[in-house]
Order: sequence, then structure tokens, then C-alpha cells
Amino acid sequence: MPRRDAGLIARTMIDGLYKLLWAYQTPEERPRLWRSFSLIEDWRLIQGRLKLGISVDEMDICRNEVALKQLGHLHKKPKTRAPDPYNEYWYGKVRLSDMADAVGRELYDEPCNELSDWEHWGVNGIGQSITRENDRVIIDPNSDRVAMVSLLAACQCLLRMLEVADVHLSLNITDTIQSLCKNFRETLDSYRA
Repeated sequence: MPRRDAGLIARTMIDGLYKLLWAYQTPEERPRLWRSFSLIEDWRLIQGRLKLGISVDEMDICRNEVALKQLGHLHKKPKTRAPDPYNEYWYGKVRLSDMADAVGRELYDEPCNELSDWEHWGVNGIGQSITRENDRVIIDPNSDRVAMVSLLAACQCLLRMLEVADVHLSLNITDTIQSLCKNFRETLDSYRA
């Protein structure tokens, strides 16, 4: 049965793809931000444990402090004296829509927005799953449309990620990826006809 939860998975894939493509635009800078943000997450975990009175290995604290001295400045909020001086996310205040503007909106404008409506409890997303029979309201989590949009978006995400991996890792599979993309488009066109 085509479940709406497939849309949540596809939506997550779209989010990840946009972050990957956005980071890949400036390969000397953004991937470093992404990787080094684990230091901030570790610092937050350490701080949370200490606040709760849970012991933390002194070596872990020292390693984190040393690493933060080297890379922590990349994630600091400007002019803050807050107990947590770091950005909330590795990409700072850049929104997913900004990333889509920078790398292409083909997955953002339609599949992402449509699939997000269910995830964010949008009226249309929930409304499509509600039917009435006699004096009862029935919620059906199945949706052929959501399953189709999810599958299309997931395939597009995988193909785009393969393109990035091919270039970044020098896999030399460009022809194979182009063939997969061509077959994907032809299959879509045959269903549309």
C-alpha cells in the first residue's frame, strides 16, 4: 500500500540533497563547516551532561576544547554573550529555499512543497487523507499520488547525489549516470503519454 510516510522519507532526501549541493558549490569552505559542526554538537552534549551532573571524561572535554580553539570560530554567532555562542546549524541562517535558489529549484518548488504539507500538518496535506462515511470521519494514510511523487523525488535525489559523488570521488561513471538519467526521463515520458 502506498503510505504517506514515503513522502517523509523523500522529503528528507530532498533536504539532504540541497544541503549537499549547496555545500558542494564552495568545496573549500562549506564541507569544512559541515564536518566541523560535530565539535559544536559534542560541546553541547558535554555541556548538557555537566549541567545534569553526569560525569564526562576529562580527556573528552580537553579534546573538544582543543578542537574548538582551532575551528569553533567558524560557527560562532556574531557579538553574542549567550551561554551557547554557536550557530544552531552548520549552515548558519541559510534556509533551504535559499539553497534551492543557489543550486536549482526543480525539487523544491513542487515535490518538496507538496510532501511538506503532510509533514507540517497543512490543511491540504491532511485534508486529502480525510473522507466521510455516514456519521464517521475516516483518515486513510495511503495515497497513490504521494507514493508516486515520493518515488520520483527519491530517484532524482539519488541521481543528483551520484553526479556529485562521481566528480568528488573521481569514480569515472559519468556515462553510466547519464544513461540512468536518460532512462529515467524516457520512463517518465512514457507514463505521461
